[in-house]
Amino acid sequence: MNHAQHIAATELCLFSESLLTQSSAGLVAAEAIWGAAVHAIDAINHARGVNRHAGNNATRRNILRFLEEKYGLGPDLTDAFKASLIVLHNHFYTGRLSEAELGDNLQKGRDFVRTLIELSARNLTEG
Repeated sequence: MNHAQHIAATELCLFSESLLTQSSAGLVAAEAIWGAAVHAIDAINHARGVNRHAGNNATRRNILRFLEEKYGLGPDLTDAFKASLIVLHNHFYTGRLSEAELGDNLQKGRDFVRTLIELSARNLTEG
């Protein structure tokens, strides 16, 4: 996949999450946010000229740290990745979140992914 295809997949995952949440399918909606984040991170890799899949969470965190340093974000991205997205990914397998916790984490995940989309576009234009 290339940058544009990863962004399209990210948008598809966000759209799917919305439909799943409306249908009370929170378990699957949680995984849709995880998928959106993974594709957004891969899009950032492409925007940086690295044309490969991040592959694992350690590599994903390194990409997020790169963005934090480049844009002076502090640990915001890696904190969001750990606090919300991994929680959502685990919820898909365990169903441990309450409805309120799920809703809160889904919103944090959507916000995180939208931030990644913006940073990906910035990296693409900055070269």
